[in-house]
Amino acid sequence: AIEQDKILYFILALPQKIVLVKTGDKKKEKQFLGYEFSKRRGSEGIHPTQRSKSIDDCTQLYDANTFKNPVKASTYIYQAFAGQFDLTISEELKENISYQNLVDALTFDRVDFEKTISLSVKKKVKIKSKYKIIRLGQIAQTQYGFTDKATSNGKIRYLRITDLKDNGTIKPIQQAVFINPSEETKKQFLLKNNDIVIARSGSVGKSAIYNSDIYEQMIFASYLIRLTANKKMVLAQYLFNFTKTEMYWNQVEFHSMTVTQPNLNAEKIKNFQIPLPPKDIQEKIVSEIELLEKQEQKASKVIKQFKLAIESIINDLGKNEKVTLDKISQNLDSHRKPVTRGDRQKGKYPYYGASGIVDYVSSYLLDDTVLLISEDGANLKSRVYPIAFTASGKIWVNNHAHILKFKNKTTHKLVELFINQSDISEFITGQAQPKLNQKNLNSIKIPLPSLLEQEKIISKIKKIEEEITLLENSIAQIPQQKEAILKKYLE
Repeated sequence: AIEQDKILYFILALPQKIVLVKTGDKKKEKQFLGYEFSKRRGSEGIHPTQRSKSIDDCTQLYDANTFKNPVKASTYIYQAFAGQFDLTISEELKENISYQNLVDALTFDRVDFEKTISLSVKKKVKIKSKYKIIRLGQIAQTQYGFTDKATSNGKIRYLRITDLKDNGTIKPIQQAVFINPSEETKKQFLLKNNDIVIARSGSVGKSAIYNSDIYEQMIFASYLIRLTANKKMVLAQYLFNFTKTEMYWNQVEFHSMTVTQPNLNAEKIKNFQIPLPPKDIQEKIVSEIELLEKQEQKASKVIKQFKLAIESIINDLGKNEKVTLDKISQNLDSHRKPVTRGDRQKGKYPYYGASGIVDYVSSYLLDDTVLLISEDGANLKSRVYPIAFTASGKIWVNNHAHILKFKNKTTHKLVELFINQSDISEFITGQAQPKLNQKNLNSIKIPLPSLLEQEKIISKIKKIEEEITLLENSIAQIPQQKEAILKKYLE
């Protein structure tokens, strides 16, 4: 009877399309719905997310007056009732609305058939290959990582999800944490050469391969899963390269999609499908990909040398006479205006904060080229991101970034480079909440040569930056080139 029901529902659902509407979570949900609930005494109830506006004005869910408003979800729902699914979804709603096949919202591959429609639609994964497709669990063993409390000092490095880089390498030891494991723990959890680790939560599916010739000893943390390749059947490097392909990531998405936090477990990973070509074909794939990786390493090394060259040029400025920032720039902080997330209207104009663009809004405060410098935030001390950055065109700036206007672009560029390279800690106040106030900003001294000399320096730096951009573009193309190599041999 259950199988008959499955066949019946499959036949009924197959030709049907649906509009799936998702509100998002927390802040995004409030923004989409246009209202929020308040339990504050004297203000209980539902309130619009933007002050002085009604819920009808704020919501993206409906338009009370028409079903022809493409920035309201009700339009797509109405069109669906009319059997029309060809209306292009507005950019503002693409995170909330999607067209789906009804059959993909039903689950037919379980013993029980609950006939429920899932809001987490899983698109079927199709693997194309001229070689046999097998389950990953047939060629590799899996193991969960070790749980411990890490510190800045210890005997063995503790590998976490945050240590994995996008290209499959591991961050340097300067960013590491450590543990003091027992001999038994080391025996069970020390990584071995060519072990692959996969994130099962957070950055789900992210992977890296351990090379004992490059990295120090490591024990992998509990939110990582180790893959140990069966050497008789598969090359570890081939298996690792598979984790960077579209066919792998489609399966990550399929298996990790849940109503709550996306996650993977060892059983799901073992059920991933992978084409298994003969060993000699695997070796050809790995060999060609290794050539690309050597090109990437060489390009990265040259980029590092170019950046050091720019640093050297900026350091040489120190021999010039110094002038304070307020003598060479106009402060436009009076043009700043902070707007809380709930009061912002979505649009096309960049909304800048302390470290760059934080949103896009429907209007602007400035139409100019200016230098923005962080006023507050932990980044003033950590310097993970540039604290000085150029903003051009129609923009909105909040009160977390200072606005400076220069008479010429050359001085603007030179100051930007100097600020980003210099230690300005003496001008920053506050430990818990670091702050660079306007008075201290104005008193920062900039070594400034003549305008003619500035132009020569910037011309030289721009040529170096152009070379860096070319190399970065070539590196950005390497993942696609790796994918092309796999397709060439496998399909």
